[in-house]
Amino acid sequence: MNRTGKRVLAAGLAVTLVAGLGAGGVYLAKNRQKAEVNVYSIYDVGMTEYWGDSRTTSGMVTTDQIQNVYISTTQMVQEIYVQEGQTVRKGDLLLSYDTTLSTLELERKDLEIQKMELSLEEARKDLKKIQGYRPGVPVSEDDLVSTGSSLGGLSVSA
Repeated sequence: MNRTGKRVLAAGLAVTLVAGLGAGGVYLAKNRQKAEVNVYSIYDVGMTEYWGDSRTTSGMVTTDQIQNVYISTTQMVQEIYVQEGQTVRKGDLLLSYDTTLSTLELERKDLEIQKMELSLEEARKDLKKIQGYRPGVPVSEDDLVSTGSSLGGLSVSA
């Protein structure tokens, strides 16, 4: 084997060794984070009364994940599937809405958009006609723009 081949082989082995050590370090670091959680009996951590006849402890129990539900003015709650204090998981149904008003509002907005698109198309046609006008050349009634366009009711009269 020539000198260049030996150098390439040595460099390849060095890169493989470094990659293997890096992967092993990442694996060990991930497994080290899986530490066991200690669980203690109430008898080990609870406070006793003077005579020791009962054990108690006090503190606040909280959750780190809370889901707030906001209802819009167009939504009515149809049914509630959970009770206060009940444990739920991701994906559980909490409540259902009657979305009739939201659907009607959405359909109304769609109709408004269609109306505006038609007005815009009519205005484009009128603009194309107006751009064809020439100064000093009379305009026939067929060439006049419509009066109901979105140009503010502007029309040209002869």
